Amino acid sequence: VAEVANAVARRYIAHNVEINKLPEAAEFYRERIEAEQAELEKLQVAFRRLKNDEKVVAYDAQVEQKVVNLTEWESRLTEVEKEILSRRAKIEKIKEFMNDNPAIIVPIPEIARVRIIEDLNYRLVTDRLRLASLREKYTERHQEVVNLEQDIAETETALRAEVEKIIRQEETELRKLEAEQDALRGSIAGIKNEMIDLQNVEAPYKNYEQQIANKQELIRDLDRKFKDSLYAGQTDVRLGRVKQISTASAPTSPVFPDLRLNLIIGIPVAILFGLALVIFLDAIDRTFPNPERVERVLGLPVLASINRLDPRRKLFR
Repeated sequence: VAEVANAVARRYIAHNVEINKLPEAAEFYRERIEAEQAELEKLQVAFRRLKNDEKVVAYDAQVEQKVVNLTEWESRLTEVEKEILSRRAKIEKIKEFMNDNPAIIVPIPEIARVRIIEDLNYRLVTDRLRLASLREKYTERHQEVVNLEQDIAETETALRAEVEKIIRQEETELRKLEAEQDALRGSIAGIKNEMIDLQNVEAPYKNYEQQIANKQELIRDLDRKFKDSLYAGQTDVRLGRVKQISTASAPTSPVFPDLRLNLIIGIPVAILFGLALVIFLDAIDRTFPNPERVERVLGLPVLASINRLDPRRKLFR
């Protein structure tokens, strides 16, 4: 330890002598900082020009947002395509059924469950039943029969109109979905093209970011050295007079272990440990120490007892 302390002192004095010999260090660091600042400004101007030309503000954030938008729009496109297939199949099924069965006004049960269609269909069925009943009583030219036939014809016309209206609504919704599908496909294609453009910008963008970060770190390091050199220049006179007063020497007596402290701590610890050991041995002892204990535990009188003998002792000499 003494040798290390003496070596550190010698190196410290030599270092201060070197500082005193280089008073121009602060000027050197000042020039370096100015040169690096000029290069940093050029890099920042070029970086801003790249971002303006490519319309990139924050590359990572923009890419992340475009990925989120692309995922959402692709999910929506899948839903729209499913809905288009469902509605298209429904319309084709209705038209095919109406062509094959022109006498049936309501083509599918789903349309029949519409409130207005349900009401008109109920009225039509009721009027047809009444007409059948009237035809049994009167002739075809009877006024009630004629009026009821007109009502039935009007109800059928209204029912067909409502069915056609529902079909037109379905076709309108289908066209809206198809338009949305085209818009989504265009938007997705646009996002993919923008992501391709961003990928082309990634390399120069990251390169500028890294160069600027490196320059800033270098300038900070030079600034620290510049301030240290200024401090060294201001204190050269004092540091030049630094000298080693005396050399370090090894101690004559040991500083460890402390016998008194060890005794103060060891005696109470030994007593506590001994008590704990006695209590533990007594707790695990399952023998009878005396005949009275046997009588108390077993409730029987002791007729005789044999003491424990040491097998190493001879019974007869």
